[in-house]
Amino acid sequence: MYKLPSSTPSSSNITWSSTLKRVHVEPFEQHIGPQVVVPCSSLGAFFLFFTRALLEYIVLQSNKYALECMGQEKYESWEKITVDELTALLGFMLLMGIVRLPSLADYWKRDEVFHYAPVARRVSRNRFFELQRYLHFAD
Repeated sequence: MYKLPSSTPSSSNITWSSTLKRVHVEPFEQHIGPQVVVPCSSLGAFFLFFTRALLEYIVLQSNKYALECMGQEKYESWEKITVDELTALLGFMLLMGIVRLPSLADYWKRDEVFHYAPVARRVSRNRFFELQRYLHFAD
């Protein structure tokens, strides 16, 4: 971590002047750039931002939120969100940001103009909306 030199003036003892003065700036000698190996695949890049621990935390919070919204009786029969399902959901959401259709429901339409098989074949429309509804990041 870079530390400011102890001779750095505080804002209370700076005086403004129209005369130019030479300023000494210490050279920057720290390593710059990525501190990790940057993966070649999109999935590898995804896991740089969404670690297993983070995904598990989001699953925990999402399932807690589903329980809060549904109540105990309905929650017992509901299929809980898993880390794999959350990973797929986030991937679908990123993909939907690239392949944009007029509405979310269009990805599951039977009409060839709108139907988007990479999403529609992997998750049902109802499950997608259910997962999206209970997606929660904090208690």
